Amino acid sequence: MSAEAGAARPRGRPEFARRAITIVIGLPVFLLLLRAGGLPWMLLLGALALGGAWEWVHLSRAAGLSPAPVVVLVGTAAVFASVARRPALLGAVAGALVAAALLAPLLPAYRRQALANAGATVLGALYASFFVFLDLLRSRPDDGHAYTILLVGAVWAADSAAMLGGRAFGRHLLAPVLSPKKTWEGAVSGVLGALLGAIVVALPLRLPLGVALAAAAVAAIAGLFGDLAESALKRSAGVKDTGALLPGHGGILDRFDAMLFAAPAVYALLRWVIP
Repeated sequence: MSAEAGAARPRGRPEFARRAITIVIGLPVFLLLLRAGGLPWMLLLGALALGGAWEWVHLSRAAGLSPAPVVVLVGTAAVFASVARRPALLGAVAGALVAAALLAPLLPAYRRQALANAGATVLGALYASFFVFLDLLRSRPDDGHAYTILLVGAVWAADSAAMLGGRAFGRHLLAPVLSPKKTWEGAVSGVLGALLGAIVVALPLRLPLGVALAAAAVAAIAGLFGDLAESALKRSAGVKDTGALLPGHGGILDRFDAMLFAAPAVYALLRWVIP
């Protein structure tokens, strides 16, 4: 064993312990509220969206930008609420968000790089509000609960399988500029893991296997793009994590980056492609 390996081990164990504790505490709460649905589930997702929006503000600041925090947070809440409960108001909410982001540079704090700051403000609110797609999927009549469990299981299975497959078989880098540890072998392992997870979930919940497999494949691929997009943002900002709310996992956006891309993709698949 090298000196570097020996020194790294004491740090690795506490990190693994923190990750495990976060999962043991957070996962049952997440699944319990998912099962409950309705207002408790929406409140959880709304809280995650606001937390993600706050992380976006700090991420943008690390990149040298100055998004308007109030506009990002209020915009996230407004977009989330309108999509979830008042879709007819979404156009007006989006217009108000853009107007507020363009007016923010009138204040001295946001005047420098006004164009980039306005863009970061709007994008942050829209990106964080993607959590609403988990509520839309859960709200599907009859099968919403089952397909949301399928989505969560597929994304988490893909993440674990990609990590294990990449470590065991990884040879060809997928996107070395954005994420030097991701490989094509890991990506393929992730898709296979998602498909296996879909089978495990679909059979007891009596979901159509073909639809479940299609949804899992879409979730794995979209989730991979979400992960890469988050890596690009963090690299541009020069940070390792978007936050530290979830010990061992980083921030909310770190933990849910794949889910934020997978949820709208699976919702669209089930809504318009395979109704």
